Amino acid sequence: MAAIHTTGSAQQIALACINDAVTNLRTDTTGTYTAQFNAMLQDEGSEVLQLQPKDPAGNPAYNFAIARVRLRDTQTAANVRVFFRIWQAQQTNASYNLTTYARAANNESPAQPIPVLGVQGDEIITIPFFASPRVLTSEQLHAQTDDLNRHDIDAGSGEVDYFFGCWLDINQPNDLVYPQRIVGVSADGPFDTISPLFPIQRFMVAAHQCLIVEIAYDSNPAIPGEDPSNSDKLAQRNLAFVGAPNPGQQASRRVPQTFEIKPTLPTLGKGVKPDELMIEWNGVPAGSTAEIYLPRVSADAVLAMAGALYTSHLLTRVDAHTLRCPAAGVTYIPIPPGTGITYAGLLTLDLPAGIRRGETYTAVVRQITSVVSVGKFDNSIADDTTAKDKKSELRQWRRTTGVFKLTIPVSTKELLLEREEQYLSIMKWVSAAIPATSRWYLIMRRYLSQIGGRVTYMGGNPSAIPASDTGLWKIPLPAPHLHREHRFVGKIESLIYDRFGDFEGFTLETMAGESKRFESRERGIEELAKRAWQDRLRVLVLVEPHQAQRPTSIALLQ
Repeated sequence: MAAIHTTGSAQQIALACINDAVTNLRTDTTGTYTAQFNAMLQDEGSEVLQLQPKDPAGNPAYNFAIARVRLRDTQTAANVRVFFRIWQAQQTNASYNLTTYARAANNESPAQPIPVLGVQGDEIITIPFFASPRVLTSEQLHAQTDDLNRHDIDAGSGEVDYFFGCWLDINQPNDLVYPQRIVGVSADGPFDTISPLFPIQRFMVAAHQCLIVEIAYDSNPAIPGEDPSNSDKLAQRNLAFVGAPNPGQQASRRVPQTFEIKPTLPTLGKGVKPDELMIEWNGVPAGSTAEIYLPRVSADAVLAMAGALYTSHLLTRVDAHTLRCPAAGVTYIPIPPGTGITYAGLLTLDLPAGIRRGETYTAVVRQITSVVSVGKFDNSIADDTTAKDKKSELRQWRRTTGVFKLTIPVSTKELLLEREEQYLSIMKWVSAAIPATSRWYLIMRRYLSQIGGRVTYMGGNPSAIPASDTGLWKIPLPAPHLHREHRFVGKIESLIYDRFGDFEGFTLETMAGESKRFESRERGIEELAKRAWQDRLRVLVLVEPHQAQRPTSIALLQ
C-alpha cells in the first residue's frame, strides 16, 4: 500500500510510510490498494504488534494501524476525525468516557479536538497515536496536530469507505516522552522538567495490547457508557498470543497474560447483579486449569459473592488474592465493587501434557455488566374495572463491556526459546521502571517469575538474561581475543573532561545497573562516546583484564 522508505530517522521513515499508505487508499481509482487492504488477514495472530525495535533478521520494525470508516448518507460529513488509542494490556473495560478516552482542544484556529493521555489517579491508562510527529516534551500535549486523521467525507448518494491511520511508536526505546507517574505536573504536560522520562515501550506490560479506534464526529459523537460492542463510533482490536511447547514441562506449558478489568460500581441498586468475568474455555484441551491473580481484590470476597450468586461453582482459593478453577466450559467470576482505577490482573492457564505441535487453543474473556431500567407493570386481575394498579418494575439485562481472546499455538521449545528469552529481557527492562506503588508492580513480579519458568523448562537460564530495551542481549564477542577480553554492554551516562577541558573518558551504565568508568584521551573515542551519549545508543565496550578501565574496542549496537 506504500513505498518502503529507507532514509531519515525512524520517525521520518514511519510517518512517511503511513501517510503514503493512507493517501494511496483514499485515492485508489483502480482498486489495487484496496485489494491489498482487503487481503490483510483477519486472524489477529498473524498481524501482531512488535515490541522489539528490530525483527529477528535485524531489520527495523515499525507498527501501524489503518482504520476503514464507512459512511452511508446523502450529505457530506464535515470534519470527521479518527482517534487511535492503546491500553497497557488486554482489557475488558472499553466503555466510553472522557477520562479514558481523553481529548483536548488543540492550538489550531479554529481549535480542533485531539486525543491526549488518559489518566486515572496518577497513572497513565491510555496513550494516543498519530500520523504526525508526536509533540516535544517541552510542549503541552494539546498542541498536537494530526491532519491526516481529520477529513470531510462525501458519500454522494450512496456509501463510501474512507481510510485513516497512525504510527504505533511503541517500540522506540530512545524516544523519551512521558513520566511513569503524573505527580507534580499536569497530565497535559509539558514534561521536559521531569526526570526521568520513559519511552512508550516501558508502559507496555504485555506482548500485545488493546487498540481502540474512535470516530470523533461532532454531529454524531460516541455516547458515554457505550463500548465497541454496541457503538458504531468505537472499534476494538486485541489479542493475546502466547506459544506453548510440546511436550514440555509443566512450567513451560504455563501461559500467562496480563489484563485489566473495571470494578463493579460501589452503589448497586437492590437486586442488581455485580459485574462478572465470563471466561469461555471451549477452545482449550481437557485437563487445563487456570489461576486469576488480582492484587487489589480479596479472593475471600470473590468466593463469598460467588456463593451468594451461584447455586454451585468450581472456584477455589490459592492465596489471599488468587483464585483457581478448571479451564472447562464457561467460568463466571464476580467482580467486587471498587472506585477509581481499574483492577490489574494476571490470567495464568496451565495446559496438560499431551498437547501437540501445530495445535492452536483459544480462550475468550469477557466482562459483563447489568443494564437497569425502571418501568411500570400491571398486576391487577382483569375484571370490569378500568382502573389499573400500576407498580414500579426493575428491569435488568446483561451485556458485554469488553472482550479479549487468548490464542495459544503449540510449537517446540527449540523454536520458542529464543523469542521467550528476548521477551523476558524486554519485560525485565519494562518492570524496572514500575514503582512499588503502581497497580502493576506485584503483577509484574509474578509475571516475570512465570516467564522465567517458561524459559527454564524450554532450556534457557532466566537469571543470565539481562534487562534490555531490544531483547537482543545475545551479542557475539569480536575475535580474536575471546578468551581474554571482558565485555560491558550499556549506555553512556556521562562524559569526563579534566580541568583544562580535555577529554578523559566516560562512564557506562551497564545492563545490570552498575556504573563503570573507562579512560581514554583519544579524539576518536571522544567523538564515538559523544554520539552514543547524545543519541542514547547502546554500546559494547571490551577491555583487557589487566587494564580494566582502558577500552580495547567500542561497538555501537543501535
